[in-house]
Amino acid sequence: MKKSLVAVSVIVALGAAWTGASWYTGKKIENHLDSQLAKVNAIIAAQYPKDGNDLIELQKKDFKRGIFSSNVTFVLNSKGSQDEQKGIIFKSDISHGPFPVANVVKFKLAPKLAVIHTELEKNETLKQLFEITKDKSLFTVDTTIGYSKALSFGIDLAPVEHKENNTTFGFPGAKIHIDANNKLDEFSLSIKGGGMAINLPESKSINSLSLKDIDLSATVHMGKDNRLSKFSSTMKGGEIAFNLPREQTISIKNIGSSSDIKRNQFGSYLGNTAYSIGEINLKGFSSDVKDMSIEGIKSSTIISEDKNKNINNQSSYGIDTVKVNDVDLGSINVGAALNHLDGQAHGQLEQKLYDFLLQSFKNDKNDIDLLDESIKLNADILALLPSLLKHNPQLNMPVSYKNSKGEGTVNFNFTLNDLPKDPNDFNGILGNTEKVIRALSKDMSLDVKLSESMLVELFSLTSTISGKTDKKDAEENSKKLVNMLLSGFLSENILTKDGDTIALNFHYDNDKVKFNGKEYSLHQFLLDYGFTGSYDDEQDQYNETELPVAE
Repeated sequence: MKKSLVAVSVIVALGAAWTGASWYTGKKIENHLDSQLAKVNAIIAAQYPKDGNDLIELQKKDFKRGIFSSNVTFVLNSKGSQDEQKGIIFKSDISHGPFPVANVVKFKLAPKLAVIHTELEKNETLKQLFEITKDKSLFTVDTTIGYSKALSFGIDLAPVEHKENNTTFGFPGAKIHIDANNKLDEFSLSIKGGGMAINLPESKSINSLSLKDIDLSATVHMGKDNRLSKFSSTMKGGEIAFNLPREQTISIKNIGSSSDIKRNQFGSYLGNTAYSIGEINLKGFSSDVKDMSIEGIKSSTIISEDKNKNINNQSSYGIDTVKVNDVDLGSINVGAALNHLDGQAHGQLEQKLYDFLLQSFKNDKNDIDLLDESIKLNADILALLPSLLKHNPQLNMPVSYKNSKGEGTVNFNFTLNDLPKDPNDFNGILGNTEKVIRALSKDMSLDVKLSESMLVELFSLTSTISGKTDKKDAEENSKKLVNMLLSGFLSENILTKDGDTIALNFHYDNDKVKFNGKEYSLHQFLLDYGFTGSYDDEQDQYNETELPVAE
């Protein structure tokens, strides 16, 4: 009996404590609302000035405080207006902490300051909106406020169905979740479900559009300067389909993306970003190309920092398969890398670009202001170039194409020389190919390897797409075409051939050129292949007796 009384006493004590704490929390929330409302209205006034229209404000109406919960109505309306039917009404139910009833019934027992449920209320202004949502609020927001003032938002978007004349719009709804810290400089976002369908049968451009299955998540950290300091995101699934007039269709399936970036000490963004599309289908766009599909589209960018604080950029783009009228044209991959950019100058360049974009979005900027800003930005970039490029940046560009008969590759490499600090020093060399190469290039190479069978197959496939050319005839014509195209280059030693492999090898370093196995001075190479007119005033420097003999 004694134990039972003690247990009851404990329960009563806890209940009293909860009641007292909840009442106190409700009182704090009431006192806090007015100050927060003033801040919100200050933001509204700054972002939406009068400019010929009525000022708008968020008004607090009908605050009712209870022990465990409170109710309040907010109205977004013209300033000073008391007609709620002309405004947008938000109803909010506030469950007081430390254990909000709204959380307790969901078995969420962590202490919280409050949980707020907000939704739209039907009135004359929103009458049509409620009709297309079948008398449901377009959205509901459940906001959880922690004692650290961290925020969590659960947003449910209601399904929408609307038909007007012959136009229909459908949206199946979506769920959005946002978590933010008390400074609102770190937050995460997730979106699930969603989609959209629009039918416009009388449109001359798009008859229908559908979007399905969105799954997105992101995490954002803002720096003290209000610039993004860290960002990561993923998106997967998704399908977009367009129906156009004349039975033309476009569908995009399995859209994906991911990113993970952060700012370094100089303000440059480092990390990786990737995008992918499973398949793009196009139908009915011409009599010859009735069906086209592009599969396995992907791109990625990696920006990194080496031990010397230099910035390295690497990008790649690829397509696994291109099919036209069920004819497989093959795959292609393209890459680009630019390495050894000075880290500090790179950060300064990004800051200047950011400042320019920020200024260009301001409403008070006219065309003359933007032109002045552009001129200044160009001057700043030119001034930064010597510092940005002072570590001999390297450019690499690989390209490859493959079909069922073979592969072709092209690889270009270029290392930049030390640049003069004064851009005017270039004035004396512009127009002179030899001087430009010496001034800009520390070394340079171009390697090309092509399968002759691959070239014949490519030309043959493209000529049979329409279905009007016999495959055997296409192959014979393609062989003749490839032989005709290559013969001139082979006779001039611009290309070499070994079996099925057609190649070009060029390498420049320290004023020497090696081209398809033969060695030249830079001047002799340019002269022999028609890139410069004559020896002229270079005669003393390039005496013929000093030129290496071409092997």
